[in-house]
Amino acid sequence: MTEFMIQDTTPRAKSIRYRLAKRAWKRGIANFFIDDIPFSFSTGQRLATIITKCTDLLHNSESPITVTELGAGLGILSKRLAALFEETYSSKNITLEVSDIEQDIVNALAKMPVFEPYKSLLRFSKIDGAN
Repeated sequence: MTEFMIQDTTPRAKSIRYRLAKRAWKRGIANFFIDDIPFSFSTGQRLATIITKCTDLLHNSESPITVTELGAGLGILSKRLAALFEETYSSKNITLEVSDIEQDIVNALAKMPVFEPYKSLLRFSKIDGAN
């Protein structure tokens, strides 16, 4: 079997994969339907419940805890987590950090009305995906 090197090791933001993904996202969520990408588990209630149960095992009401979603995208999982965290922890020391590598996405997520009821436990941030 012959192996081919398409690209040497490079920072993520300069990788071919990243550049192709960024270009594909110009189509928005149509990617999920055009390219048959399953996203029901990775954004679903089942995963949010699993994350909440894992958080519950680690959480001590006296110590603050932050759960970070890296690459929140459309914010579907973040919204589900925020609702479960609000229900499970109410005002205990918990923060849900909603992050993405694109500042425009972070700004759009922060303005979404669906997150309004959970503002007290949310933090929105841009992550450095280049390094």
